[in-house]
Amino acid sequence: MGGSSENRRRWVLPIVVVFASISAPVANADDGRPSVVVFEAYEGARPVDASVHRVEALLRGLESDGWAALPGTVVRVVGDRLPRPGRTDPAMTVAKIRGKFSAAVRHTTGKGFDFKRAIALYEEGFRWVRENTAVVVADFDARNWLTDAYVGYATALLGEKRFDDAKRALRTQAISFWDTPITADRYGPEASASYQLVRREIEASPRGSLLVTVVDRADAYVSINNVGRGRGSSFEANVVAGDYEVLVQVEGAALRYTFHADPAITQHAELRVHWNVDTRLVVGEQWIGIEHAPADVVPALVHALPHYSVVIVSIVDRHDRRWLVATRYAAGSGRQLESCVAEIGTRAETAIRPCILGGARLFKDVYTAIPSRAGARAESSEASLPARWPMWIAFGGSVAAIGAGTVFATMHDECLTIDLAAPDACGKRRDTLHPAVVSLGIGAASFAFMTYAYIRYANAVERQHQRPALGLGVGPGGGMVTLSGAFE
Repeated sequence: MGGSSENRRRWVLPIVVVFASISAPVANADDGRPSVVVFEAYEGARPVDASVHRVEALLRGLESDGWAALPGTVVRVVGDRLPRPGRTDPAMTVAKIRGKFSAAVRHTTGKGFDFKRAIALYEEGFRWVRENTAVVVADFDARNWLTDAYVGYATALLGEKRFDDAKRALRTQAISFWDTPITADRYGPEASASYQLVRREIEASPRGSLLVTVVDRADAYVSINNVGRGRGSSFEANVVAGDYEVLVQVEGAALRYTFHADPAITQHAELRVHWNVDTRLVVGEQWIGIEHAPADVVPALVHALPHYSVVIVSIVDRHDRRWLVATRYAAGSGRQLESCVAEIGTRAETAIRPCILGGARLFKDVYTAIPSRAGARAESSEASLPARWPMWIAFGGSVAAIGAGTVFATMHDECLTIDLAAPDACGKRRDTLHPAVVSLGIGAASFAFMTYAYIRYANAVERQHQRPALGLGVGPGGGMVTLSGAFE
């Protein structure tokens, strides 16, 4: 493809000079980037009825407050941690992808040039490559025909005088396949000269490393930029600034990550893949979150994003009613900060939003805060403790039973009558062994129950000092209930 004379003629010397003057794009740290990221999580499937509109309204409100809440913003902020399917089209094949690139070549060679059409075909082909990376990785010749495609794509871009984009295409090829250079004998001297300029620029740029680790699956197979690297983890040295396509495969399933590395900012970058979390994470244009979430998935998601404070928004059904719940976790530690709940109504998000922005304190189990009746008050901390009267009754019963058993035991075998024929012998003795054993048994059982009741009460008191007393109040929306916690 790239070796045809028609193709080589498009690489003219002035373009080579232009390449030398274009600086490589370097991603700078965005100081205005949101530090709070919002996800949805559901015990079952995401609701499809009108209640989900309250979630969407809440997300729009939090987005206006500067948080990454809408899907587009979440992808922009933490896109390199969000998985995509490693193969989106089950019918996709390498032959189909290469056919798309071959169709593009026909518009950059011969008598009739149609660079715009060629660019469109190349970009569609590269989109197929990204969305079906698992198919490409399985082909050992992929680096060669992908290099052909990058050269052809750059040729078409140059034909449209899109010099920056053409340089990025060559840079992507160099980063992906460093040991597969663009040579003059295959692609022509002009293409090779432009490539060498890009390569020298890369060699002069800051270097770093990229470590990809699958923390919960040692059998995972890791590929970087369509090249297999190994199982469990992969270490990539000599990393320069750019996007790296990471593919993780486990037992036929595949997830893809686009990781942006910039050694000028982070010299030793690391992508930690939590397979059990990421396989449940839905990343779409309408929403980003988890369905059918086990208890351990949400904490794992929070810890997978240590540089951000994470908010989990959900809808739960309790007491035959539906509630909007939002919980915020601290960056780094994953400690729970605020939890807020409002009954789904016309303006549930109005009650939730100021609460989750920082107006509430921690309560550990949000579901215990949901009342069984609208406007009901949460029980006080004293009322929520176990009753103490069973403990006192058991104590009194054990004392009485043990005392009675002791008396019966001392009375056992006492002489009741004397045998007149033998005055020194006892005629009849008292038999209280059975009631003594029964009484002592009842006393022991009562004492055991008293001990259990005391331990249960003591543990409840200790828990009360560890968790806040909850206050419920009807919000301005009418039927909505807002919660806040106050530590004792």
